[in-house]
Amino acid sequence: MDLAITTQLSDILSALTKDRLNQIAAACELAGRSKLKKQELADALVQLLTDAEFPQSSLQHPDMPVEIQELLSSTAAQASEAPAAPEAKPEAAQATAQAQTAAASVTSQIRASYKRTITAPRRPVTSVKIGRNEPCPCGSGKKYKKCCL
Repeated sequence: MDLAITTQLSDILSALTKDRLNQIAAACELAGRSKLKKQELADALVQLLTDAEFPQSSLQHPDMPVEIQELLSSTAAQASEAPAAPEAKPEAAQATAQAQTAAASVTSQIRASYKRTITAPRRPVTSVKIGRNEPCPCGSGKKYKKCCL
């Protein structure tokens, strides 16, 4: 993947703030999407970002944002047009290595944020229930039912 395309994809993904991602998730919920479907879509996006070649069938997914579809289809077109060179220049090899490193870092950042926000189980808030006849925790000395109830 070209370094310019990687940075372009990184810019698009960084433009999607957490609030915007929450809005997208809410829109998916309003559209009747299940959590499993959202997770499948996110997994598909991460898989697309990790692969060096993008299959055309996955580029036409209806729930994928238009900007990402255009970027991925242009990347796939450039990859199919570029002939395989028999001997590669060291600069090209270095640029390719840098692009792969950048793509790997972007992918790892996406996976980390995905794991933190989507798959992190929420723990219920638990607290000790105060009985009505127990002393009030505010320290007044009165019974809880007469003080802070």
